[in-house]
Amino acid sequence: MTRPHASAHAKRRLRQRTGIGARSADRMIRRVMNRGIAHKDLTGDLRRWADGQAMQRHCTPVIYGQKLYIFGGSTLITVLNVPPDLIGQIPKR
Repeated sequence: MTRPHASAHAKRRLRQRTGIGARSADRMIRRVMNRGIAHKDLTGDLRRWADGQAMQRHCTPVIYGQKLYIFGGSTLITVLNVPPDLIGQIPKR
């Protein structure tokens, strides 16, 4: 498997939306890939919203915390905040 990494856009979004700096980005991406909630484990409105976000970019969505991480292969493309009305639907781990 290829080592996960972030695009330049994703590094800016990590900093902006999570407070994670560029030097910690690779460590955070590995954590998201290992501990995040996969698309197949989502249901209802949350799954439909994640599908819509991922389909726009032809990528794979993963939820970690209250953020949606969009991956293209092993590259993090962007990070989005889960809408407040859908946060309660995130499965507990």
